[in-house]
Amino acid sequence: MKKLLENRKVIRVLSIIPITILYLILFYGIFISIVRSFGIYEAIGLNKFTLKYLIDIIMNKEVQFAIIRTFVVSFVEALISVILAVLISVYLIKNDITNHKVLYVPIAVPHIVVAMMMILLFAQNGFISRIFYHLGIINDSQEFNSILNDKYNIGVIVAYVFKGTAYVLSVIYLIMKKNDYRYFEVAKLMNVKYGRYVRDILLPTSMDSLITSFLILFSFSFGAYELPYMIGNTSNKLLPVIAYEKHLSPNLYDKPIFLSINLVMIVIGVIIIVIYKKVLDNGYFKKQKHYI
Repeated sequence: MKKLLENRKVIRVLSIIPITILYLILFYGIFISIVRSFGIYEAIGLNKFTLKYLIDIIMNKEVQFAIIRTFVVSFVEALISVILAVLISVYLIKNDITNHKVLYVPIAVPHIVVAMMMILLFAQNGFISRIFYHLGIINDSQEFNSILNDKYNIGVIVAYVFKGTAYVLSVIYLIMKKNDYRYFEVAKLMNVKYGRYVRDILLPTSMDSLITSFLILFSFSFGAYELPYMIGNTSNKLLPVIAYEKHLSPNLYDKPIFLSINLVMIVIGVIIIVIYKKVLDNGYFKKQKHYI
């Protein structure tokens, strides 16, 4: 028995080694980025601690507006994705539709492929523009108002919503289905209208998962550069695009600036996580009372 317990301890220790190594690599990368953003980058001859790069980034008007734009785009796309996923889930549950796996396909589509799809569909000489031309809605492809590279980054939002809705749906549908199985018959016996049942029971009991999905989407799009870089506005750039361009810069002294922007994004992400944890720890959603 003692030998069996010892073997179990060894297995437990061995089982945590891979994840420990992954965490060490992750935090090592974050640590090096933070150190270099403070001006300690011996490879290019910088070895003195300074807040210059970080202050320059924070005080830079372009970066300030980029943070606001990125926040708005990330917030809007995450909110729309969650709302659409909830509506689709409610429709599937109400009509007892189980064969809907095709709705999860966008999850597997890479962001670069989504960007190419958006270009093929919404470019001025794209598929939709040609349909409008043949229908007589426009006389020339130049009259088509493309949502690509527009100043409001609508094309970027649409692309993110395409993937984000599928992701949230894959998470929230099963949870709402489980909650519906628990509460629907009771609500039916009490003669509650379906709309009120969804509002007062189904949504509140799924709220934690909805908020979690929202924050995952928000955090991802806040730091991702692929879609904004390919189909976003070239004048009103988002923060990840500015960081990526600094990363590609042949000037090595732009590297601390790039890492300072990354540090800003990390800090914003940590703040969001702290706020979310506070909300959950205080049991805000659990305290809400819902009546049938």
